[in-house]
Amino acid sequence: MAHALAGIWWMAAWWLIILGLFLASTSSNSWLVTVRKKSWVIYSLIFPGVFILAISLRVLVFGVFYIPSSSMERTIMPGDMVWGNKLIYGPALPQSPYEIPWVNLFTWMIEGSRADLERIWWESGRLRGYGNARPGDVVVFEDPENNSGVMMKRCMGTPGDTVIIVNGRVYINNRLHEETGNLLLYSRVNVDDNQKTLRALDSMGISKQLFYSPAHANDHISLYLTREEIDKISLLPGITRVSIEQERPDTAWWVYPHHWSIDWSIDDYGPLVIPEKGMKIALTPVNWLLYGSLINKYENADIFENEEKFFLQGDLINSYTFQKDYFFLLGDNRHDSRDSRYFGPVPDEKIICKATLILYSRDKNIARFSRILKRL
Repeated sequence: MAHALAGIWWMAAWWLIILGLFLASTSSNSWLVTVRKKSWVIYSLIFPGVFILAISLRVLVFGVFYIPSSSMERTIMPGDMVWGNKLIYGPALPQSPYEIPWVNLFTWMIEGSRADLERIWWESGRLRGYGNARPGDVVVFEDPENNSGVMMKRCMGTPGDTVIIVNGRVYINNRLHEETGNLLLYSRVNVDDNQKTLRALDSMGISKQLFYSPAHANDHISLYLTREEIDKISLLPGITRVSIEQERPDTAWWVYPHHWSIDWSIDDYGPLVIPEKGMKIALTPVNWLLYGSLINKYENADIFENEEKFFLQGDLINSYTFQKDYFFLLGDNRHDSRDSRYFGPVPDEKIICKATLILYSRDKNIARFSRILKRL
């Protein structure tokens, strides 16, 4: 509780400002009444005040995000409009005018062809929120491989956790993490009669649009299913076998840390200790394979290896202490998701907010009313 209270001082200051403005606009004090009667004063304060308020709300309080991809299906569907709460983790402060709504437009107009959207104008940090990311949270974060992009995945490892995936199941600190019922797995359904099975699947509400098997295949159907659906389908007549199909032709198998000597895959991964601020590691060849890219990319350490020895600014070093917290993030569409299995743990500075609510949803031009105001 003390930690949470210490972290919300800036929220308290924000509400004090709002309260002060309310009192100033309703007070019967003669001086304030005189000022309020001068319309030129009021208008000169209202317009910039509304502009600053709108920007502050977007930067400090919430974000709205449109979902174009299926990597979190069926928790979040393409076409969903998702509300993100920045107060929970605390808002990350912008590092350039291009990260500030509406201000970015004016900056781009001024800079023109000289505009550099990835340039850092000033160093900034994160205001403390009233909570921390926990396993199971749906997290909005900056795409680690595309600074202008935003992604949404489920948190599966917090700073200091040890994450391992065994046969598609996630273990956190040696404990099996309870899966969401919406978790999708690429599955193969072996059948006696393709058409009969298609009719049975259709009766279960499973769309043919989810099928990935060739149209001419008559002995199997490949599609994304939840574990509950796998159990139900295995009981249907004409089904000879239902199994999780780990490999599909368009799946990228070159997982983080992208080295041939570490034989991990998207379904059998780790163990990997997620770095936390203050965590000290010995600089060994194996640890360098696991963490070297994170250290040089996000910690700006500029360490290089030479014949299994490690140097920082020309000095020989034997260990490194992390300066940032990191998170391991996975998509719910487990076999069709670009996530931490491919690009590695994500630093705290790239976390934007927690996704909490679906504001609106549509499939092409048809509204999906059952998903509106659905909590995540």
